[in-house]
Amino acid sequence: VAEACRRRLTEALTADAAALQAALSEAQRLGLHCREARRARDALLALENSDFRRRAGIVVDEAVEADDWWKLQAAMQLVVGGGGDAEQVRRLKEAMRNQKRRQEAVRELRKAGEARDAARLRTAIEAAMLVHVRQDDVRRAREALKALDVRPALFERLRRASGGGDVAALREAVEAARQ
Repeated sequence: VAEACRRRLTEALTADAAALQAALSEAQRLGLHCREARRARDALLALENSDFRRRAGIVVDEAVEADDWWKLQAAMQLVVGGGGDAEQVRRLKEAMRNQKRRQEAVRELRKAGEARDAARLRTAIEAAMLVHVRQDDVRRAREALKALDVRPALFERLRRASGGGDVAALREAVEAARQ
């Protein structure tokens, strides 16, 4: 019986994790402690480690693609907790730095828009484009900049229309300002 178990352990070395697990369970039931059992345990650990690294790689790829702070954090915990592949840790750190830069750029877009400072908004838009901020955020900032650029001309038009006494010109200036 022990010799048959040793043979199954040796055969399982070339099989998958399930076959290794089954052979190791049988050896444990028999109380068999031999070189074949140690090799099978080592092979099972190597297979499990390889599977873990593969799954961790998938999680890292998904987190980097999602560009979500919490997913990046979770992926980092998984990689570091599992022994950490240096390349995956490097990718995650870089993705986290880039994500932080994008968040700062979006924050500056918002602040510049709130301050109604055209020059600051132009600079913020350029910086946002350099760090690849989402197009929706850049589009909204450009629309705000366009409104800021038109504002002085509209103000001048309203001033002239209100000073001239022409009611029709005043209505046109007000309508243009509303748009």
